[in-house]
Amino acid sequence: MPLGAGTTKDMVDSASKLATNIRTGFSGCDGLSKVPEALKGAVYMNLGNMRVGDLSPEIQKALTNTHSGEMAQPFISSAGVEMIARCDKKIVIQTAYVMPTRQDVENMLFDQQISAMARRYMRDLRRGVDVEVR
Repeated sequence: MPLGAGTTKDMVDSASKLATNIRTGFSGCDGLSKVPEALKGAVYMNLGNMRVGDLSPEIQKALTNTHSGEMAQPFISSAGVEMIARCDKKIVIQTAYVMPTRQDVENMLFDQQISAMARRYMRDLRRGVDVEVR
């Protein structure tokens, strides 16, 4: 969001709050191109595939704590209030299969036995009921 030369502290604060609200409501990169339609003067730019080292130091700093699919914390630069989103694919971390412990297996078997007993009890109750309709 560009800020003109004669901006006051209140204007910068309100633009920062608005950028924080946009970040809070960020749900994906698909809706980012529509932000300039809703905010007069806002500019949307798709940087494509960029290396982080090719970006400005401010943007690099903003992206250090950001994971793929997230929006970085808005920051103020000479261009105005900037919001950067990472739209790269999320890396799926696959973990190896973890064997259940002896206690986990005992708990699963116990739960299965209790469930089977409850089903038998309910079945027996249904069989022994006489319903009269008047």
